[in-house]
Amino acid sequence: MDTTPGDAIAGLLRDLSSGDAILAWREFLIAYGPVLQQVVRLQESDVDTAADCFLFVCEHLARDRFRRLRQFRPGGPASFPTWLRSVARNLCIDWHRKTHGRVRDGAYPAKVRMETLAVDDIAERLRDPHPDPETLAAGLQRNAALQAIVSRLSPAEQLLIRLRFEEELTLEQIARLSGLKDAQTVDRRLRQILEGMRQNFAAPRGKFRPSSV
Repeated sequence: MDTTPGDAIAGLLRDLSSGDAILAWREFLIAYGPVLQQVVRLQESDVDTAADCFLFVCEHLARDRFRRLRQFRPGGPASFPTWLRSVARNLCIDWHRKTHGRVRDGAYPAKVRMETLAVDDIAERLRDPHPDPETLAAGLQRNAALQAIVSRLSPAEQLLIRLRFEEELTLEQIARLSGLKDAQTVDRRLRQILEGMRQNFAAPRGKFRPSSV
């Protein structure tokens, strides 16, 4: 029997209060990590500070046995993603105040910096460097192949890749968020994932090799 989004959220929140809380937390990060990522990057433009802010948000969502997350009530006026964005933004403001001091209401400077830098970044990306057509085609082909390989990873593997290479968290931070034993375990699994990706990137098309993780 198919479940509605509300049923799925209710089940996830219920699991956060059970003996399977660590597994439920991993499922939450896999499903809603991109939502948190989006909120953080709207508030913090610098890569390093964004990673620290993302970690702050996740750790506070997990605090007190996921108390904040368990406060959501399915069937209320707001959907879970909308509610989560609001909670995450408030945590971003808390992190910014803790790190940089209190700012005036309505004058959250990180958001202004992000909007300004976004315009510069778009302009830079639109600048035509006149690449060699063959070089451009080869680069696009490699990117497409890499994206296809990443899409075939398991959700747990994609989560580790995202936390390490998109959020740029340390191995210790990833271990804390993912529930893995320690930094060495994270490092070993990442190496296995990357080696599997390397082998698949070099393998003939259609010869996908599943990861050993």
